[in-house]
Amino acid sequence: MMELRPIIVDADGMILGGNMRFKVLQELKYKDIPNDWVKRADRLTDEEKRRFIIEDNVPFGEWEWGILANEWDEDQLSEWGLDIESKEEIKKTTVNIAPYEMTHILISYPPELHQKVTDAINLLLDDPDIEIERSSN
Repeated sequence: MMELRPIIVDADGMILGGNMRFKVLQELKYKDIPNDWVKRADRLTDEEKRRFIIEDNVPFGEWEWGILANEWDEDQLSEWGLDIESKEEIKKTTVNIAPYEMTHILISYPPELHQKVTDAINLLLDDPDIEIERSSN
């Protein structure tokens, strides 16, 4: 199935399509993903990326209507196949959401570097504006 519906990433490695497939692979503890399970879409413009994200999720996506209402153009969403309520109806049931202004970093390292990485992260955690979420596989 992964060859038929690969994970799509942009030039920076950001997942544009296949987030849930990637999440499942992580839960199954995959350490390496075969190259034919990932397709690079590194020539898309920002507008083409936004369109792809919507169109890829139209059949199965779960939508954050408040974010769509505040950050996306209703006509474009409709043109791209998303069956939406009118923007005014969406706004009635949502609050104005400010864009999330945090950056995330995923750090992968071998077990023998765990203490070194932990020490470096602990130095950063002295800053009250930095949050950390840890997981391992």
